[in-house]
Parts: sequence; structure tokens; C-alpha cells
Amino acid sequence: DVRVLDDCKGRWATQTYPSLNKARRNHSSCAIKNTVYLFGGKSEGQECCYLNSIEWMALTSSGLPAKDAWQIFIPQPQFQARQDPLMVAMSDSSILIMGGR
Repeated sequence: DVRVLDDCKGRWATQTYPSLNKARRNHSSCAIKNTVYLFGGKSEGQECCYLNSIEWMALTSSGLPAKDAWQIFIPQPQFQARQDPLMVAMSDSSILIMGGR
């Protein structure tokens, strides 16, 4: 579940979203227009490791998932695997990812 803030009403709501392709914690996320992007973090279980993948999901205007699955960008060499990074939308077409460990 995801907690979503309606900043016009000043209320939080719980939304159910599809599971990520790779479960993770200590990741970062940001939104550009109606798309949410998620980067990095650490996976658990037998494949415990730091992640360098980016997953994204388009949302409807009401904030609900437009599809029933997250999409995944193929990890690129310049995306160093890390947890606790900063991820921020710089414009409608660019995201800055920095920091972490």
C-alpha cells in the first residue's frame, strides 16, 4: 500500500498499487506529471543486494495506477547501485539522482 497526500484537502489516503518487479527498501522516488519513478534501494532474501534499476508507473489523473504493473528500465552502467539516494525531478524531462551509499 502507498500513502497519498491530497494537498488540496489536507488528507492522507491509502492506495493499493501493484507490487514492484523487485521488492526493495531504502530506495528513492519522484514524480513527473502523472508518472512515478523509483530508483535504487536494497533487495532482501536470497538475492540480497543493492539495486541500480529504475521502475516507473503511469498514473491516472486521480492518482491510481494506469496499468496493473510497474515498468522497469534496463539498468545502465552509469546507474551505480546504491541505497538511500536523493531522486528529484528537475524538469518535465529530467531527473537528478545523487548521493546514497
